[in-house]
Amino acid sequence: MFLTFVLFVTGSQPNVNNKQIKSVLRTLPPHISADLAGLIHSRKLASLPRVNLGRRLAQADRSTCAWDETAEQCFLTTGTVLDFLDEVDNPLAIYLRRAIPCEMQLNAEDCRAQDCDWNGVYCHIPHREFREFTSAQCLEDIRHIVDLQANALQCTGLRFRNRCENADPCAWLPDTGTCILDRWQYFHGIPLVDGRPQGYDDVYDERLAQLTADLETAQTNGDFTEASDWLDFGPSEFDCPSEYDPMLCDYVDAETSFMLTNAYCASEYPLADEEACSADMNCEPTLYPLAPCGAARTISIDAAREAEEIFAEAIEDSEARKYLNEVIECEYTFEEEDCDGNCVWSNGACLLSSRWAEEEAFRLIGETDNTACQFYASDVTTGCLEHEAVDECTEDRQCVWLGDFNSCESGLYAWLDIALSGTSEEEAFKEAEALCFDSSAEEECSAVVGDSDPADSETAAAAQEEAEEYTYLSGAIGANTTIVGIVF
Repeated sequence: MFLTFVLFVTGSQPNVNNKQIKSVLRTLPPHISADLAGLIHSRKLASLPRVNLGRRLAQADRSTCAWDETAEQCFLTTGTVLDFLDEVDNPLAIYLRRAIPCEMQLNAEDCRAQDCDWNGVYCHIPHREFREFTSAQCLEDIRHIVDLQANALQCTGLRFRNRCENADPCAWLPDTGTCILDRWQYFHGIPLVDGRPQGYDDVYDERLAQLTADLETAQTNGDFTEASDWLDFGPSEFDCPSEYDPMLCDYVDAETSFMLTNAYCASEYPLADEEACSADMNCEPTLYPLAPCGAARTISIDAAREAEEIFAEAIEDSEARKYLNEVIECEYTFEEEDCDGNCVWSNGACLLSSRWAEEEAFRLIGETDNTACQFYASDVTTGCLEHEAVDECTEDRQCVWLGDFNSCESGLYAWLDIALSGTSEEEAFKEAEALCFDSSAEEECSAVVGDSDPADSETAAAAQEEAEEYTYLSGAIGANTTIVGIVF
């Protein structure tokens, strides 16, 4: 709802009639944040290296190991890892067996050939399979974290409006042409419609009408003598229509100070005088020709934060409420030097620290023998979170360094340990891994082929000749590749 504005006031003497009061209040469109970027903090499987098809690796498809030129290290091949997972039947093994091939595909055709979903940028496991993996009862106490992660990934991968709007947790933003997680629907059962919570415009208009009536009364009583009276005005309590959710009413009511400050700035600086407008700490120039001076960004931010805190406090789940409040604390910190505590500065923004979220997940999950829940607790149980330097992190085979969050978290080999723990494949996997990791040169690494003698160079050479083209199965799958990744 974009609001227009007609100026009737000059100087510092407010001289507006009843009809004009409403026009002055309608200076700028209401602001509302449909999304909070910091809701999503963690990653899963982002540590899987993206293979480079322009590089031929020195091993055949049946090799146990492959040399990774970037890491200058010998790793198990993707095919070897998948062979081990094929022999195990638990939730994490099943999930990894499907997710790894999806993650390794670099184009839509190869992605779909693996029965995976292509989102226009990368390939990932179908959402229904991720849902099945995360359905474990031991994840119920961190359902908000799991669902936010899963839903956001599903939504951001939808590129067309009809597909987005047909997905329950998603909402389409027409202004940007993007699909986002509908947090309003998820937490409060109020769907977003064209980027606004359903009923928002009606509630906003009702608030505006009541505020206008209050101002008319104040003017009639002679309570307005200067333009600054807009700033000091105390309206009556908002009587929101009963058919609307009380949380939505309170959310809109948080805009009141913003409305009044807008009206003050429009009244005090009706002409396009940027210097005079900017000199007032309450105001700043706008891009709207009919409202050249509006409320300062600090006023807007304060109102938006108050509204978001109202949103968070209305969440019934105490753990989800705590999580959202932490997100808000970080999201509304705008200077790097102030971004501390449970927040981390990343790419010019203050976001919720993945360390805090992972420690919360571990606390809420507790002790468990379910591999899906062990997966979510693995950042803590592996000790990876305790590594504070890149080298220290990547020297640990279980860990991966997350450049975006400046933190160390569990990686693929930690998850393989969980998936294979206590199975008949555990020792064989460790032996195969040792064969690869102990190979310090490309020639040694390439010679480790299946069950053949690692010293049999002729076998290795023959295998190399058979590898007529590169496939993801023959590529090295790194233990702790340093990455700057997004959520999986």
